[in-house]
Amino acid sequence: ATISGSITNAGTSANTVSSVKIIHDNGDGTTTDVTGKYTINKQDGMLTVKRVVVTITADNKAKQYGLDNPSLTYQVSGLVNNETLDGINVAPELSTTAGKVSPAGDYPITFKPESAVSQTTNYDITYVPGTLKIVKNVTPLIITAKDAQQVYNGEALKASGYKSVSGLTAGDTISMILMK
Repeated sequence: ATISGSITNAGTSANTVSSVKIIHDNGDGTTTDVTGKYTINKQDGMLTVKRVVVTITADNKAKQYGLDNPSLTYQVSGLVNNETLDGINVAPELSTTAGKVSPAGDYPITFKPESAVSQTTNYDITYVPGTLKIVKNVTPLIITAKDAQQVYNGEALKASGYKSVSGLTAGDTISMILMK
């Protein structure tokens, strides 16, 4: 039988029976064509190549308040035949709503919609967001009060302000310190 059909990329293609020849082995090293002794019904088939699911997962990150955001990265699973994202024309870009001075907490790391291709010729692509965790500044904030003195006169010695502050980051300043 001669069957023709071929497909490499995702999709479908006919798998067609185009001719049939039936040979009988005579047992003496010769053969006889016996095709005419059969009623042949050809039934074509279908070749189907399905897309592979590729998952692109944003890496979770962490940083301290006041520091620059870390580089946002991702991992890819599911590509076959040593293909790369560049090779299939997919270039995801990551973003986050967190900035250098965002308060401590969790912030989403997401894929920019304009870069999030959901399908290519041979792949269905799934994107998994990550989380950027911002922790409080671990450098202690030290506020040193001014020294003050007076000779006893029966009146209370009042607080006289502060002389130094250390441990602030990201351009933060102190606008008020209440002294007692």
